[in-house]
Amino acid sequence: PVLIITLPIILTNHNRGQNRHWGPTHKERKGLQEILFDQRREPFDFRVDLIITRVLAKGESFFDADSIGRGNAKQLLDSLVALGWFHSDGQRWIRNCDFRQDASQRAERGSVRIEVYKVSDE
Repeated sequence: PVLIITLPIILTNHNRGQNRHWGPTHKERKGLQEILFDQRREPFDFRVDLIITRVLAKGESFFDADSIGRGNAKQLLDSLVALGWFHSDGQRWIRNCDFRQDASQRAERGSVRIEVYKVSDE
């Protein structure tokens, strides 16, 4: 990996469903961006694969397998683009994004671990 970082945010699964209007989604993205403001950086100048891991807090349950990358994961990725991590979230810059869950290091508050891997020449 070229970067492994744990961020102080919580992934939600939005079991109520994503709102059809863009307003709440935009508000959530802006909120994540404010929390992560000090994580600004220059974008990677190569294509990457990502692993986003939801680190569970004490008492949290695993999401169903089909819910891990749902919820506010898109808003998280959009926030990281806005903070300069990536030029965009399109295929030119991010080839794959895998989602995982980890209950091995439970703390008072959950978090998100992001691993960035450089894509070898294809």
